[in-house]
Amino acid sequence: MSPLHDQSTPRMPTGPGRIFYFCPDFPQPSGGVRTLYQHVALLNQAGFDAAVVHQKHGFATQWQSAATPVLWLEDRPRFDAGDTLVFPEVMADMVRQTAAFGGRRVVIALSWTPSYSRLQPGERWQDLGVEQVLVQSKTVAR
Repeated sequence: MSPLHDQSTPRMPTGPGRIFYFCPDFPQPSGGVRTLYQHVALLNQAGFDAAVVHQKHGFATQWQSAATPVLWLEDRPRFDAGDTLVFPEVMADMVRQTAAFGGRRVVIALSWTPSYSRLQPGERWQDLGVEQVLVQSKTVAR
């Protein structure tokens, strides 16, 4: 268990409008992973039900300090049509795998290079059913 964020009893967000930020199981320090954790921490502080979603059960970053609820896909959490799934641009395959999901899907583009390199030639996020792309700069928005 990481002392940096509570994983002792994973808390499944409840109620309508839950927000799940998917995050690669990437153990090295990463600005992108840190940003995802910070978003979830801020959403929870603002009263939203939000959690980070990793792939492997028990995966935990040991280097970041944002206190966030964490869930794991290996535990087969249930996502409902009222939920929003947020994917970093490097997880385009996961966006494709969730094409049948009835809720809202959003991409967060943390860097312009991976945004395009993970898509097939001619493919756009809209083609994958993504409703919105969050960006941090005007350059990435282009």
